[in-house]
Amino acid sequence: MDARDSLQERLSRPLCVGVSLLVASIIVTVWLGATRRGLEYDEIWTLREYAHAPSIGRIFSDMALANNHPLNSLLVRLTTSLLGDTELAVRLPSLIAGTLLFVCVPLVVYRLTRRWEVSLLATAWITTSAPLMYFAQASRGYALQTLLVFAYTALVLEAHREPGREGQMLAAAAVVGAAAILVVPTTVLFLLPVAVVDVASRVMRWRAGSRKQHAYLLASEGRALVAYTALGMWCAAWISTALRNLRNRAPLPG
Repeated sequence: MDARDSLQERLSRPLCVGVSLLVASIIVTVWLGATRRGLEYDEIWTLREYAHAPSIGRIFSDMALANNHPLNSLLVRLTTSLLGDTELAVRLPSLIAGTLLFVCVPLVVYRLTRRWEVSLLATAWITTSAPLMYFAQASRGYALQTLLVFAYTALVLEAHREPGREGQMLAAAAVVGAAAILVVPTTVLFLLPVAVVDVASRVMRWRAGSRKQHAYLLASEGRALVAYTALGMWCAAWISTALRNLRNRAPLPG
């Protein structure tokens, strides 16, 4: 063990403690903030127009207004039906998504890098983000969107680390990406660069491989092709639906 490894080992415990304290503090802050203020305009609109809509179909057919983040609206409908129309019930989907994001980011970053100092930097970045802190305690879809985009990216990266489970990882990434699109259609702007980088790395790997390796790579790249094609078709269908809904939108009363 060299001096650098010895130093990293000595620092791992305090760095891990620092990560834990940051995560715990932001979670407490977000949950307390969500219970100490009344509902805002967008949250009231989500509650009245979508959580209390006569049918679930209205949630997924009325995408012309920015107030509606369909998957988030569906979850708000579920939590309010179980817990009533309290501030906490309306914000519960965002609170859970934000909490999972604050917990998962340092763990996933450490798994990918095996360095607690990198995990601490990532944790400090997300716990000092004012927009992320706000949307984790507001009944909007952005905390859920961020969580799903992060999970999608982590699954794509994990597919490279775990060749034996590449198919499962890519399938899970496609499902998570499809769910993210259900929150906000423009999420495709975040999913596309990850897919492009992954496909580019696969092309480079194919070109650098020998003929004997191509037999293995063919199956691997085939799984990626199926996953990205399915996700791309879903994105295209959902975005076209949203655009058609926007064109057919009736003017608001008043």
